[in-house]
Amino acid sequence: MQIGRSTVEQSLVLRIDTLRRDRLLRPGLAWQGTLVWRRVPSGEETASVAYRAYMLDGEAKRLELRYAVNGESRFQSIPLEWTRPGFGGRRWWFICPVSGRRVSTLMLPPGGDLFAARQAWGLAYQSQRENAYDRAISRAQKIRMQLGGDPSLAAPFPLRPKGMHRRTYRRLMSMALAAEEWGMTGMMNWCQRRMGGHPL
Repeated sequence: MQIGRSTVEQSLVLRIDTLRRDRLLRPGLAWQGTLVWRRVPSGEETASVAYRAYMLDGEAKRLELRYAVNGESRFQSIPLEWTRPGFGGRRWWFICPVSGRRVSTLMLPPGGDLFAARQAWGLAYQSQRENAYDRAISRAQKIRMQLGGDPSLAAPFPLRPKGMHRRTYRRLMSMALAAEEWGMTGMMNWCQRRMGGHPL
């Protein structure tokens, strides 16, 4: 279950700590309202989700969400559990609708249709994506050196070493050039975003 190359930063994030901080998970309290996401720093509203608790014996047992995805109305019911930490009190958890595991955070990425754990969506953090660009460039440099050339991407691509099969050379060259293109484009887009420009 993955959505393209979306990241955590592009997703709507629902944190159990936010509900707890706003004192919405108190026994015996029926609660409902609207969660709103805003663009920083303008404060412009980007998304909203109506929520309410399903109560049983005075305790919240699940969180019910109503929202729209691509113009279609969606309803999601998320089980809630709590555990008792060693230092006392209660610690609340969502139960991920995909993995069934206790999690403190659920996410709805662009193109997704339900809130689920980060791992269930296969989401990476933007910092991990940036490291992937570095790894791609390093992979291309390694191939260049393997072919007896200069690791600099500004240098001409090395010629086929004597004794190497043409098919092997073409495969390595294709791998290196693809890694170079992906890594350099990603790094330039990252730099553009840092400087407030538009990605390539």
